[in-house]
Amino acid sequence: MPHLDRLFLPEDLDNFLAAVFANADLVDDVPAGAFPLRTITQKASLPNAHLLRAVTDGRLENVRRLRGNSGLAALYLDLTDVLDAFEAPPLAGFSRTDLGKRLHVNCSTVSLLLGRGMIGSTEMRDPRTRQSLSLIAPAELERFLDRYLPLGLMAYELGTQARHVAARLDKAEVRPIHLPEHCSRIYLREEAAPIIAI
Repeated sequence: MPHLDRLFLPEDLDNFLAAVFANADLVDDVPAGAFPLRTITQKASLPNAHLLRAVTDGRLENVRRLRGNSGLAALYLDLTDVLDAFEAPPLAGFSRTDLGKRLHVNCSTVSLLLGRGMIGSTEMRDPRTRQSLSLIAPAELERFLDRYLPLGLMAYELGTQARHVAARLDKAEVRPIHLPEHCSRIYLREEAAPIIAI
């Protein structure tokens, strides 16, 4: 712990390190999934202070001290153990992946819908990894479906193939909204719903 001896008494630093390593297993080799403190802070998106508090409070099961290293450089924590200990309650809403599955559209379409603001999203932190994610409120999905109907969703609801639904809509001269070619087809509900009777 270089330079900390200028800020703290040596006996206080010794007591702190003793508390950190009180429940640590002394190992010669680092087990799979264990990382030094600096790496764990990056992978788990957590400050050092929170991790060290969890270690001294005994909230982490897999704490290792690597033989031959000194100070905090000897501390190794298990990433899964850390993620489990700091996992927050689940968030209410849908992820991008959930949205694609619910609407039966491809990833490009999800990105376009969110990017154009056709479906609103909120940037949140994943409850386990704390990585940033876009979360869509159920009310936003309902608002979108009040106005639009994706072809894949219509086919799913009817229990048939999308090409059959598209053929019925084409025959009735109902056209999808203008989207890039790589996107899934989406129709206005007021035009499509009477034809397919959803």
